[in-house]
Amino acid sequence: MAKIEAKREFPDKAANECYQVCVSLIDQAGYKIFKQRDLANLVICNGEVAGAAVNLSIMVPFLGGPTSVNVNLSSSAADENVLQAEADRILDLIASKLEDLLFEYNSRYEILYLD
Repeated sequence: MAKIEAKREFPDKAANECYQVCVSLIDQAGYKIFKQRDLANLVICNGEVAGAAVNLSIMVPFLGGPTSVNVNLSSSAADENVLQAEADRILDLIASKLEDLLFEYNSRYEILYLD
């Protein structure tokens, strides 16, 4: 069984904001939520990558340092290279959505104060 753990820091973001983005992107990433524990900022999902069943868990710790997103993938059929590529893809989706939110917020702020 192949397993991969990946982590990316988002020091300028709140843990709750990162977690909400992660949950909102589950369907877009091609997964279905199996369990969701909002109090722990944890979501466990099932999906398929390259024809192989994959288990995905995403956790956003809310204590102990800069905000980060931890992605864990495991599969009995996919190898570690496939899982690493998938972890990178998921973290890139999260980073992109967080950047879009920042741009959207800044755009609204500028529009409010143009008058």
